[in-house]
Amino acid sequence: MKILVYLEKSDIRGGIEIFAERHVAELRAAGHEVELVSSIPDSQLTTHNSQLPILPDFDEVIVHKCSDVATLEKFPPEKTTYYIHDHEPICPRGYAYSPLKHNCTRPGGLWPCIFCAPACRSWKAALGRVFSQARRKRAMARFKKIVVISEFMKSRLVANGLDAAKIEVKPPVIGTGVTGGTGETSASSPTGPSRHPSPSSHPVDLLYVGQLIRGKGVQLLLKAMSLMKTPRTLDVIGTGNMEGELKALAVQLGVGERVRFRGFQNDPRSWMCAAKCVVVPSFWQEPYGLVAAEAVALGRPVVAFAIGGLPEACGGKATLVPPGDVKALAAALDNQDGPATTREEQQMVKAFVFVDALGWKQVERYEFLRDLLPYRREIEMQFGYSCTAIPTILTGERPSVHGHLAFYDYAPKKSPFKKMKWLAPFLRPKSFWRRGRIRHQLSKFIKRLYGFTGYFQLYGVPVERLPKLDYCEKTDLFVPGGLAPVRNLADVWESQGHKYLISNWRLPEDENFRIAAEAFRKGSVDRAFVYSAAFDALQHDNVGRDEVLRPKVERYADSIRTLHAALVEGGRPFELTVFSDHGMTPLRGTVDAPAALAKTGLTWGREYASAIDSTMARFWWLGEGDEAKADVKAKVESALAGFPGHWLTEEEMRHHGIWREDHKFGDAIFLADAGVQFCPSDMGVKPLNGMHGFDPADIDSRACWLSTVPVPDSVSRVCDYFKVMTRE
Repeated sequence: MKILVYLEKSDIRGGIEIFAERHVAELRAAGHEVELVSSIPDSQLTTHNSQLPILPDFDEVIVHKCSDVATLEKFPPEKTTYYIHDHEPICPRGYAYSPLKHNCTRPGGLWPCIFCAPACRSWKAALGRVFSQARRKRAMARFKKIVVISEFMKSRLVANGLDAAKIEVKPPVIGTGVTGGTGETSASSPTGPSRHPSPSSHPVDLLYVGQLIRGKGVQLLLKAMSLMKTPRTLDVIGTGNMEGELKALAVQLGVGERVRFRGFQNDPRSWMCAAKCVVVPSFWQEPYGLVAAEAVALGRPVVAFAIGGLPEACGGKATLVPPGDVKALAAALDNQDGPATTREEQQMVKAFVFVDALGWKQVERYEFLRDLLPYRREIEMQFGYSCTAIPTILTGERPSVHGHLAFYDYAPKKSPFKKMKWLAPFLRPKSFWRRGRIRHQLSKFIKRLYGFTGYFQLYGVPVERLPKLDYCEKTDLFVPGGLAPVRNLADVWESQGHKYLISNWRLPEDENFRIAAEAFRKGSVDRAFVYSAAFDALQHDNVGRDEVLRPKVERYADSIRTLHAALVEGGRPFELTVFSDHGMTPLRGTVDAPAALAKTGLTWGREYASAIDSTMARFWWLGEGDEAKADVKAKVESALAGFPGHWLTEEEMRHHGIWREDHKFGDAIFLADAGVQFCPSDMGVKPLNGMHGFDPADIDSRACWLSTVPVPDSVSRVCDYFKVMTRE
């Protein structure tokens, strides 16, 4: 196959140039005829062509870097694969970094990008950049395939409107070469000690390898050194336009005698092998991070800011600290005093934070922790409510297996409330016992009376119906055996021998965050499930009210940053993941099912039984014989005719994981349309401003998965969380 590889002329031999050079070598080794149009310093492969050859002569075109949009538009879309190594294709400035020295996470376009005008000579120049970028996006969208070097970069392209199906993630090939010039290095993956280069003759403590430019963060590393409890030395490999400024800053901070600027080095890998710790303090959004990848491959301890593609490059084998947090960086470096083999023998800490009702729409709207948790995915919720999703999260099974769909089911033979038939007649007048505060106290009394250890509430269920109802959450779901016979998270972590923490759901969430942070600092756990539920209740009352929700989201962000800092302080490699069970759908209308059913003349408990939740009504047909049941069914269906919603088919129930042969969840289920609530219902007499429990396809219902590490391909539904949490 005849292949054209294009890479615009470069004066340095950095990461992009090495990647392209190796790509050409691989293609030629595979027997392809390859022409490289570029000019890479010190390369034996460069053809030094400055003009594009006749494109129809080639079977495939591979573009590695092309800043000129007019040239990009010349490549044939049906033949072209575009490799994206940096932010230039989606950012007019090329760095995803604003003139105000903030990382930019917004999709490109006229509105956000025009604010970068101060970095241009004029508004006209700024507009020129923005419109040129729009042309670039259109050209890229036509290409048959786009290849990026990290999941982080894929997420950025998708956020900018490019088709995810066209985007392939291909991390840099980890080889043995090194760069020159600025000290940018390739990644290396030796198969054994014999492949390692000879160690540097210099004693190396902390090591930085890379360009000396602002986004690489050496100035932050110097500030961290001034805050460290243990005085350590730093060797800086590389050159750049900030070299003089950095040398002056080292002296100004009082660390000048401990920082050695080594300039250009022919073999930075030998320095890495001799280093006690390699530091990657980049605070711009690195598309990948070749220095970090090579240091990890060489078995060196690595400390880096958790930003951009760096977590992927480190592969979970580095200490990651919040981006730009100099104190956290200093603390992490204080803890890096052992050889790499010692760190690899340490148990990876995996922390999972569950935020009830933190929907994908809220995550996107508030750009929730995008810098700290760059790997994110929209998740399909489990059909049902929180009382459905939590058992699903804790077991990996769906309601058809774990048996939890809604709190109450019609089951006279299994009802634990049989004795309540003697108490119910004395609870008069009914209007008094339906008051919220009274029912709350009555719920506490019944919970103590029956010894329930799980969450229990009567809500709006008529007390006289309790003797014929079963309640699903009689035991604590979170403790070992809590969902027996199905094994839950505690059962599995215990069997795996982990030291684990699962939050006590009865405690305030701030206390659960505090307990978890303390455990991470002490290093007393290697697995954690941190539970927080207050956002669910807040959204029920305030869905869509930014002035109420944004401060709460910001408090969650602060709490999770504190957890991250505690994990860093603990000194062990870790992964931090935040996920939710569903979002929240605003109220769009109500329907009165009890009033409609009353007109049928049917009697609850004799001809039919029902459990009317906020978003669905479940029915059991109790008539004697099939004909009688069919008649009851027809009357109920007629009563609900015209309600916005539909009756679920068996196929839908199986798809949602709620079909059971014993009809535990009902003989028939009517699901309201998104935003429509049954009111009054067995949940209460007033509608809520927001509710969940609608069709999982409802855009407001989507959940989220956010992490410091790439999201596994297998995670797309709430029921997928469990396998990730229990994977060794």
